[in-house]
Amino acid sequence: MIEISLLLSIYFFKLSFTSHYSKIYLFNFEVGYPTPKFIDNAENYLNLVNFEYEKPSIESDIFLLEKCLEKNESTDPVLCLRCRISNAIYLTINGIHEKFKNKLKLEDLSSYVLDDEGFPYLKFKSRTKSERIIINWKTIKERLDLKKPLTLEILRTFDRNKSNLNTWTQRMVKGNPNLRQYLRSNDIQLLTKWPRIAGTSKSKLEKSLEFNSIKTSKIEELLKLHNSFIVNYREAKKFYIKEKKKQMGWEPDPSFYNKLQPAKDTLNNLDLIYESIKKYDEKIKKFKDQEYDKDYYAVNNQIEPLFDSETISLVKETLNMIGKEIVKISINNDKKKWLKDKNREKCWKLYAEGLSQRDIAKECSHKQGWVSKLLKEKNLSETIALQTLVKLSKLPIMKNLKTNPSELDKARENLRNQILNPKQYGNRSFMQYWIFEALK
Repeated sequence: MIEISLLLSIYFFKLSFTSHYSKIYLFNFEVGYPTPKFIDNAENYLNLVNFEYEKPSIESDIFLLEKCLEKNESTDPVLCLRCRISNAIYLTINGIHEKFKNKLKLEDLSSYVLDDEGFPYLKFKSRTKSERIIINWKTIKERLDLKKPLTLEILRTFDRNKSNLNTWTQRMVKGNPNLRQYLRSNDIQLLTKWPRIAGTSKSKLEKSLEFNSIKTSKIEELLKLHNSFIVNYREAKKFYIKEKKKQMGWEPDPSFYNKLQPAKDTLNNLDLIYESIKKYDEKIKKFKDQEYDKDYYAVNNQIEPLFDSETISLVKETLNMIGKEIVKISINNDKKKWLKDKNREKCWKLYAEGLSQRDIAKECSHKQGWVSKLLKEKNLSETIALQTLVKLSKLPIMKNLKTNPSELDKARENLRNQILNPKQYGNRSFMQYWIFEALK
């Protein structure tokens, strides 16, 4: 059995891919950093449409975007994309916090941009009336007045011909007016690339692209984009200075990007131009935009034991106590339905014996989505992992981890994944063992 002590120090972790599209990040005041909230409707929809992409990609995003267009009054595909964007927002602000943690609070960063609670509707109240708005693709495109949550604005303005969803999310987060004002109040400026791109000559850019081994056909495309950027940048800056009465702080918005030519993959190509210039100058360290996939799938096999034997025992005891309690409550709630549907009880028992969801589905003559919806193992494991960390938050080691939200988040994910690891009790996971105990 893998010692629980190692779970909170392992740097390798891997999420099930669908979780990118089925959980919303919100700031958790109990633990002091953002944590994910699983959205059952999103997870059920992904199972319904047989969402089987191996890893996050442009193709998987487009798959769901097309589902939004096919049924523009459906809330589910939009909800999945809101979850995806929420993950990207979290990684962006976490990156900002890591860079400026001596000046910024993660709680403050979260309050400006992590504002999506994952409901399929929005509620508005005024003195005269209350309004409930269903969030689907039709609403997003027609209700231009809806600026919050930020995930809606990102979806509305996203153009897959100009960028991927991660890059566009990062741009929108860093360009958020309220977040920018907060950063400026702490003497932090994030977007300084635009003057540098505009101030680079054609000949210097061409040399920098050649230096970075960019293909000739691609260089011609980038030079055209660079020229288009300079022309539109000058006009935009003139208007900005006249309107705002200041030189600093201009950032491109969707209307600016739409003017640039060539129009295909605009944001990524601007990133490539900027990166090439910086490398060529050799004045600062190598720069790359946030690498979201690396954050999710980085491999680090170094395991550093962090706890003494007393702490190890406390972690294991706490995990088992909370796990058994939450599982028991979940099963007792479901027992009310067993008289009407014997397969529900059978499902729990088969799962406790160590069977996979696919095998359980066959035994119960149901689809795998039915099993997943009934057991809610992802949701349960997330709740158990989070409550375990909250319970242990007073430990000295947890106080140290809380100063590094990225590592604390990894600890939570590792704990959650190991709860579902089928090799903990013979052929059973912790979750299956707790269910087995609860069914006795």
